[in-house]
Amino acid sequence: MRRTMIVVLLLLSGAVLSAHIPMTPFIERIVKPDQLDEVIGEADVLFVAAPHTERSHHMIGPAQFARMKQGSYFIAVSRGALYDLEA
Repeated sequence: MRRTMIVVLLLLSGAVLSAHIPMTPFIERIVKPDQLDEVIGEADVLFVAAPHTERSHHMIGPAQFARMKQGSYFIAVSRGALYDLEA
């Protein structure tokens, strides 16, 4: 059976990411923005949930899209300004 790796990218304004987040079997890991480059090439699904801040503005752009593996999915549930849509 093929395993799908889903990476969830969270950017929490001033919050601490709890180690006690109940995981579901289909989520491989949850990463912070500074860990994105380590995992983006492995992910079958990149799910981004983050507020728009100065820090998150255009956090996903041409460099990140280029590193995503062929056939992977990008799911954005955040404000549009997090993504460089011209990429």
